[in-house]
Amino acid sequence: MNVALISKWKWRLIVEKEAIWRDIIIARYGNVRLKVLVGDNSVLERKDSIWWRDLILPDNYENLQNKHFAGAIECTVGNGEDIPLWYACWLGPQMLMEAFPELYHYAVNHLEAVCNVGTVRDGRWDWRVDKLVATGSTGIVEQQHFVLFSELYYLLHGLAFRGSSMDGFTWNLCEDGVFTVSSCYDHFKEKLSGPPLKHDKVTALDHLWKIKSPSKNLFFGWRLILEKLATKDQLARRGILVEGIETACVFCQSEEETLVHLFAGCSVTLGIWRKVFGWTDLGTTMSLEDFVNFFHNCSNIKCVNKRFIGAVIWLSTVWSLWLKRNAMVFKNETFSFTDCMTEIVFNSWRWLNSFYKRVDFCNFYRWNILPLSCFEA
Repeated sequence: MNVALISKWKWRLIVEKEAIWRDIIIARYGNVRLKVLVGDNSVLERKDSIWWRDLILPDNYENLQNKHFAGAIECTVGNGEDIPLWYACWLGPQMLMEAFPELYHYAVNHLEAVCNVGTVRDGRWDWRVDKLVATGSTGIVEQQHFVLFSELYYLLHGLAFRGSSMDGFTWNLCEDGVFTVSSCYDHFKEKLSGPPLKHDKVTALDHLWKIKSPSKNLFFGWRLILEKLATKDQLARRGILVEGIETACVFCQSEEETLVHLFAGCSVTLGIWRKVFGWTDLGTTMSLEDFVNFFHNCSNIKCVNKRFIGAVIWLSTVWSLWLKRNAMVFKNETFSFTDCMTEIVFNSWRWLNSFYKRVDFCNFYRWNILPLSCFEA
């Protein structure tokens, strides 16, 4: 979604010719149309602002295989001033850098605009060989690239060049040729999506997003289910920590901290899980192991109200364990079993009360004794 929203601003920079804000940006950054269509580090300068860098290189954009934003725009050559020769689709459905990668490698200037690679003679556009690709010592194209260059030259020779008109841009993902965030989102969603999630994770996330809890806790649960938390083993793989020396679990100090160990295998956290599991009195419905992986097994709880309460307690448990872990890592605090349990009980009660808004149906004393029977109509 971030990429789609940023792409909206790119499109506005390309097509909104009369906007005052666009004139200000042009005065600051030069030919913004050309730079937006190129969309990589080559058009950035050291003095450019962070905002401009984020616009040119949005999250994950530079890691994509192809230039999908520019690839979705069909360019019609007018004067050729705003269309990059190699980075835009102006001579067919492909960019020249993709259609002729070898010639692109030997290009004199990868950022050249279309208008700078030739001159108009007798009403026809005359392409300059030396401005397209580097030539050998004899001043001609190297023999091994001659066939490729001839093919490119043939395409260019037939191009209708309207030197007196402005360049035109059409968004190919919509029938009317006008950019929309939704069309861009659908396009990038397909391109950026990784391998499909396993069915059990999809089911777990489906249950998670139905829970009424603070958004930050839901987001944390989402990262936990997708195994995206920055545990020590993950940081070691990125070279941030030294594996085997700085990756020991802060709770037990006996094994490496991995996601599975931290939340399901550590003797300290297992003690917390046993206490919470006994408090909820879910033993007749699921096992302790099932409770630790609650959102993968919560369909076993037939009562919707109890399932909802159990989910909030589970979120409160993993959230408290993660906060305690961070406090030990970054603040050198010591772990207190009692404090951790107190936070789990209080936070889950507070979150549920904020949702139901019926404190009289569940005072804190009753919550401590029979949590699953609370909040019943």
